[in-house]
Amino acid sequence: MLRNKNFIRLIIGSFISAIGSLGVNFLLSLYIFDNTKSINLLIFFNMMMLIPGTLVPLIIGPVVDSVNKKNIIINLDLIQFFIFLMITIFSKYSQFNYIFFLVLGLINISINTFYNIAFYAFIPDIVEKHDLQKVYSITSMMDPLIKVLIIPISIFLYTSFGIWIIFLINSLTYIIAVFIEKYISYEYLPKKKEHKSFFITFMENTHETIKYLKKEKGIKNIYIYFMIGMFGYSSIANLLYPFFEKHNTFSIQNYSQVMVAASTGLIIGGILHYFIKIPSKNKYLIALSVYILINTINAIIVYLPFQLMIITYFLYGVLSINSYNIRQTTTQVYIDANIRGRINGVFTVLNSLAMILGSILCMFLAKYLPYEIIITLFCSLGVLGAIKFIYLEKEEVKNIYNL
Repeated sequence: MLRNKNFIRLIIGSFISAIGSLGVNFLLSLYIFDNTKSINLLIFFNMMMLIPGTLVPLIIGPVVDSVNKKNIIINLDLIQFFIFLMITIFSKYSQFNYIFFLVLGLINISINTFYNIAFYAFIPDIVEKHDLQKVYSITSMMDPLIKVLIIPISIFLYTSFGIWIIFLINSLTYIIAVFIEKYISYEYLPKKKEHKSFFITFMENTHETIKYLKKEKGIKNIYIYFMIGMFGYSSIANLLYPFFEKHNTFSIQNYSQVMVAASTGLIIGGILHYFIKIPSKNKYLIALSVYILINTINAIIVYLPFQLMIITYFLYGVLSINSYNIRQTTTQVYIDANIRGRINGVFTVLNSLAMILGSILCMFLAKYLPYEIIITLFCSLGVLGAIKFIYLEKEEVKNIYNL
């Protein structure tokens, strides 16, 4: 697989652009809070950042399926380069403007969502089926590896020079990625275009996607489980940090250490998956066990002593990669290339809707219940979801996971 120059160019380009992108995504919230000192404005900002993940895939999925995916990736990186170059100048010489950075965040997340759908739909087009497990092991390590390495550097640069230096570095990573990705050799076979209005095309594609999910019960059950799992995870995303901040003995530094443990587990898990091939006949049983375990870990994490938290969340990281790897290597092969972008878009929409709904409910319940109770209740739903939609529907799901 490492001899596949097209994949090497794609992954290096994506890795380089992600270095700047993840730094910006992490620091934007910090920058908003530093300048507003308002929890409500920060929460509103974070909630708004979830909306593109709900709306963009509905429009983008059909586009990804009908045009050259390589060109999509290159053009999006080029657009991001110009956007962040202009934003560098604005942030360097202008005063803070909340609305401006809210719009910036929405544009950035929208383009990143578009990019991710195209990126994952493009991989099966340039990689052999038997190499997909290794490929997704590599892609799954990218975000946690970058977070471990780049976030401390980003914080240092931000506190030393300001947010503009992060924007400048981000713009440079995008243009470097463009020069690498343009050398990917890929023969695109254009489809015959039909002259239809956007609305008619959108409705036809939506109908086709719903029809596909009704027919493919295994895919539908997998997607429903992950939607429930993301709903449960919203409690971790929203309440774990406040739990540490308000705890009598834990601190913000302890929270950071737990997150680093999880990211380290993701990296180690990705390395293991690169070298260890899971037999197809065992993938379903392993996936089911992992789904139950990771939701159980999230449900009980707030009750553990700190040292055990570190160990448990390291294990959580290792297991999470297993969950991601098996789903990606099987569903992306199972789903036909002509509809893969649309189905991936639906998956992204369901997860975003679940996160938005879970976040709203978390904020409401946090006024009346202890954080740890909410986390336990939410994450327990993930365990029940795995039992209902993965275990009790095992025949349909097994046909996909054991592919």
